[in-house]
Amino acid sequence: MTDLPPPPPPGYGAPTPPTVVVDAHATVKKSRAGLIAATVVVVALVGGFVAWFVMAGEDDYTPGPEANAVVAGLKEADIDVTFSNGELKCIDETFAGVDLGELEGAYDPFGGDVSDDVMARSATLLDDCLGDATRIELIDQSMAASDLGDAEQRACAAPKFDAMINRNGGYAATMNDEVDISDQTLAVFDECGIDLFGSISDEA
Repeated sequence: MTDLPPPPPPGYGAPTPPTVVVDAHATVKKSRAGLIAATVVVVALVGGFVAWFVMAGEDDYTPGPEANAVVAGLKEADIDVTFSNGELKCIDETFAGVDLGELEGAYDPFGGDVSDDVMARSATLLDDCLGDATRIELIDQSMAASDLGDAEQRACAAPKFDAMINRNGGYAATMNDEVDISDQTLAVFDECGIDLFGSISDEA
């Protein structure tokens, strides 16, 4: 009698289940990515809240007597510019303690018919308080009030004049005669087709 081979052990010949390899490094990277994403979301939320808080604070600002006097004086000089609440707040701070009587009647920051104190504060207003668009609009309307050029010429000259002032150190430096901008001013007006000498002669 032939001996039969012993039966195969349990599981012999069954398919081998796939081996799952866990990459510990991949898990760490995923966790870091999640942490970074969460941080970005938190920063965005905080930044949005801060921006909203600042804007809400500006919306609630009520102009003081100094800003109101400046606005009224500008309108008397035929300069009607709309200021943001942030700009009005800066104007109040810049003109705090000034003799408001000096701002009664027509007030033009470029007119020169004011005291040295008001002139210095006017330079600060232009340098520090006003945004570029507001400042250029103020220049444009000041030129119009002085009959300098037509609308197209003023639209050309106002931003060029503002850029030229900033290249020379700002309004405080040029208003205090620290820098002579006479030739550069004439060049700006000439480039935009404005006859400055003709306007001066007409006024005389």
